[in-house]
Amino acid sequence: MLLGYLIWSFVGSDTGLIRTAALQRETAALEKRKLELTSRAEAIEARRKEQSKDPLLEERVARERFHLVKKDEIVYRYQDDGVDSAR
Repeated sequence: MLLGYLIWSFVGSDTGLIRTAALQRETAALEKRKLELTSRAEAIEARRKEQSKDPLLEERVARERFHLVKKDEIVYRYQDDGVDSAR
């Protein structure tokens, strides 16, 4: 009976070999995912910094978001009447 308990405690318990191996595999998978997300975040940050230097992008955002226009410029806006064009 003592031998069975010792085997269970070293292999099958929450601190046993099986659980330890599973936790090590999970840790490795999470570290890999962390590296992927870190590299993706760095790429997005580099793209954001590159785009922030573009003056034409700032102008386009100002025109689209705030409906700004230059002097002597005519803007045509079309109102959507809410009719489904698929009918």
